[in-house]
Amino acid sequence: SAIDTRVHYVRRGTAGSAIGNLLVPDLMPSDHLHLTAITPALGPEADGYVHRAIDAAAGVGATVSFATNYPAALWDRAAASMAIRRIARRATIVMASEDEFDLIATGGVEQGVGELLDAGVRMVLLKRGSHGAVCSDAPARSRSRVAQCL
Repeated sequence: SAIDTRVHYVRRGTAGSAIGNLLVPDLMPSDHLHLTAITPALGPEADGYVHRAIDAAAGVGATVSFATNYPAALWDRAAASMAIRRIARRATIVMASEDEFDLIATGGVEQGVGELLDAGVRMVLLKRGSHGAVCSDAPARSRSRVAQCL
């Protein structure tokens, strides 16, 4: 079957911020759910929808990836951090750049990776720009340098 690859980017206060009114079962069943911080930044309804979508994904055994992609134009950093940390701890895979890592964990990268793995995240990918990326996974807690990110 064909894979639907449409991406919808909407901003706070627009019709897209009413995503909370959509039914989560419309997303599932699916093998994987990918989220970014853009959706919860749209408002409380959208944030609630993200958590219902994570619940639905868990209910069908789907993996959940979360990339911070911090939308500074939509959210102040303090408010974003609280919401992002809640979502990150519920994801299977978490991706963040070095300059966004403080949004998902406290105490620096090493401690933060440990916090996420302890919370049940199976893989943490730290994007390092032109220096590639570092991947840490559980339960082995192994670390790999990713030479090239596609």
